Amino acid sequence: MLLFEKTMEEAIQATPVEIEEQLQELIPFAVIRTETELSKYPIHNLSKKGSVNIHIVHNDEKGKADLVWKVSPSRDYGEPRQLAYKIDTLVINRRIDEAGKPLPNLIRLGSLREIAQDLKLGSDTALVRKALLQNASAFITAKLTYKTNDRHVRRLETGFNRYAIIFTGEQLPDGDKADAVYLILSEPYREVLNNAPVRPLDYDYLRKLPPAAQRFYEILSRKIFAALKFRHPVATLTYSDYCTYSAQQRYFERQPMQNQMNAIHREHKKFGYITGVAYTATVDSENRPDWIMSYVPGPKARAEYHTFTRSGRVIELTAEAPEQGTGAAVARTLTTARRRTGPRQKHLNFDQPLDESKTSADPSPIVAEMVRRGISPAKAQALLAGSNPDTIIDQLEWGDQQIRQAGPGEIRNPAGFYIHLIQEKITPPETFATTRRQKERELARDAHNQKVALQAAREETYEAFRTAAVDRHIQEHIRPEDFAALVAEKAAHLQQYKMLPQRTIDEMAERDVRMDIRKELNLPTFEEFCVRLDKGDTTAQT
Repeated sequence: MLLFEKTMEEAIQATPVEIEEQLQELIPFAVIRTETELSKYPIHNLSKKGSVNIHIVHNDEKGKADLVWKVSPSRDYGEPRQLAYKIDTLVINRRIDEAGKPLPNLIRLGSLREIAQDLKLGSDTALVRKALLQNASAFITAKLTYKTNDRHVRRLETGFNRYAIIFTGEQLPDGDKADAVYLILSEPYREVLNNAPVRPLDYDYLRKLPPAAQRFYEILSRKIFAALKFRHPVATLTYSDYCTYSAQQRYFERQPMQNQMNAIHREHKKFGYITGVAYTATVDSENRPDWIMSYVPGPKARAEYHTFTRSGRVIELTAEAPEQGTGAAVARTLTTARRRTGPRQKHLNFDQPLDESKTSADPSPIVAEMVRRGISPAKAQALLAGSNPDTIIDQLEWGDQQIRQAGPGEIRNPAGFYIHLIQEKITPPETFATTRRQKERELARDAHNQKVALQAAREETYEAFRTAAVDRHIQEHIRPEDFAALVAEKAAHLQQYKMLPQRTIDEMAERDVRMDIRKELNLPTFEEFCVRLDKGDTTAQT
């Protein structure tokens, strides 16, 4: 049982070790990275009954629509609902994340039975098949702009299905029979997936939540992340925006609104994602009743933030002016537990200037750091002689945090506490971000980012090289009418996917023809291409 699920008395009696173990349980271990742009907008009707019209329009200052998002469900298969949403977010997004970039045209999902078992549906494959068809047949009309990974602005203005479905035993584009369920990603959807930034979510947490609470997590997590990043005490979300982007029924009276939101908040309070909620009455742009919902990030949210930003900091619970008692009670519980079980020594002000009269003449900055914390110069020299200098700094910083957490007046002999840490060679936990560890992680992250950036640049150059080679071959060796005939032949094979628009079929057919030509050209592999680049072969870039 997690700490915030216990009674007040049980929580107060928890030891610091038990508290630390409980907090560590909140750290996400299974992370899924989803694109940040299309996922903002709703596709599924998450209500258990009734129909939802998903049609979002935003106008600019001149009254012209600069954002349009409309979902038109299939009359044959119906609205994509809760199961279709779970398949999209827990199965399909997972496979897309695992496939890497650039994404292949085909995404293998597994058999219908495997998907059903993954979603704890037993062997009910008929439900899975129907939900997949609801997702695939939902037609989206979009007009929006988004920023790519390289910070360029792109425009998406088209109507499209996100993907087509090939079931086990049906024919794949290459003529083989499908050994599982596959997706054929449409070009507009694949382009966004390949170019839009991604953000991490806790996959295990997603799986625990019912659909409405899961969608709330997807929407609110952006706000929570920003609040923690900029050290704001609460994250805010308007009720009208939540209803719009979750495709939920909107109420205009306070009590029905709170009843609706309380059912969702209950799930996230149970897991410690939020600890307090407040409602502030307001009106929307059309002067209709609305509410600003303010959320106190809980320990679960903080654990996610520190994990996703790789800060390595110890997860802490803080009482950041929650509007209701839940967050304050948990914070008071931890404070009480620390005071009952922690050492009692006096408080130090770490922001005070260094007293030069107490520092050693020794030029060592490590000795100076020990002296600043009340250790005598002679003792500091002795400690330095028998210890690893890097370890001493780690221990001093760890001691700083422990004293701060204990509170004013709780540690009566701070200098003795630091000496104890150094003499006993107590190593701070890996979750504590010392200055040295932060620098090491930053260097490692910078090196990794440089490697990833170089790889991405080379992949882009390689793709441009292959595209140019195919273009030259077509121009020099294939007459336009012959190329058109090849495309028409491929398109005829794709007509079986009746749910796809003709424009998408034509694009897929032309892409397949170009792929065939590329295979015939016997171009260098990516590895061979990189070797040529390393040797300074300029022809590899043209």
